[in-house]
Amino acid sequence: MISLLFVADGDLDEATIPALVGNLLGVTVRSDFRSWARLHGAGKGYARKLVFAVRQARDAGVVGLVATVDRDRDHKGSRIRALRDGRRHQREAEPAFPTAVGEAIPHAESWLLDDAKAVRDGLGLASDHPVTNVLSVPSPKEALIQLLRASPHADRSHRDAWRDVAARVKLERCVHARETGFLACAEDVRREIAPLVL
Repeated sequence: MISLLFVADGDLDEATIPALVGNLLGVTVRSDFRSWARLHGAGKGYARKLVFAVRQARDAGVVGLVATVDRDRDHKGSRIRALRDGRRHQREAEPAFPTAVGEAIPHAESWLLDDAKAVRDGLGLASDHPVTNVLSVPSPKEALIQLLRASPHADRSHRDAWRDVAARVKLERCVHARETGFLACAEDVRREIAPLVL
C-alpha cells in the first residue's frame, strides 16, 4: 500500500485517478484528494497551486503527489506546462518531493474509454458490446455515459461506474494512450512514484 495526495479537476477524478495509478504501480493506493478549485491560499496559477499542493502533501504525511489537469478547456496545453514549471520551482526552493503530473486529453474519461475491455467489464457489458474509439467521439465522457445507460447497471452513479472501469484499465490495452495523455502521465508516475513502492 502507498499513501498519495491526488489533485485534479473534480469528483469523478477522485474516483478514477487513484485506481489508475494503483494499476500502473501494481499496489493498493490510499488516497487523499483535493480539487484545484479548493486549493485555497495557493494563489493564482497552476504553478503556484502545485507548490501549495506539495506543502499540503507533506503536511498530510503522504509519500507522494499526483496532480492532473484536463485539457478540455485549455487547448494549448498551458496547464500541464504550468504544473511542470511549478514542480521545477518547488525543487529549486526546497527539498524535492515525489510529484507526478499528467494531462488528460480532453478529460480523464478518455483514459477509461481507451481500454474497451475495462469498459465492458467495469460496466457489466457483453464481451462483444461495441465500445467507441476514443479518438472518434467529441466527448469521451458522454460516450461513457451512453455505455453506462446501455449496461445492466444503468442506475449506478457515474462515480461508482467510473471507479469500476478505472480499476480494470491496463496501459498496454490503451492503443491511443499517447494521444489521450495517459502514456505521458503513466511515465511520470513510474518515474516519480514507483521508486516509493516497497
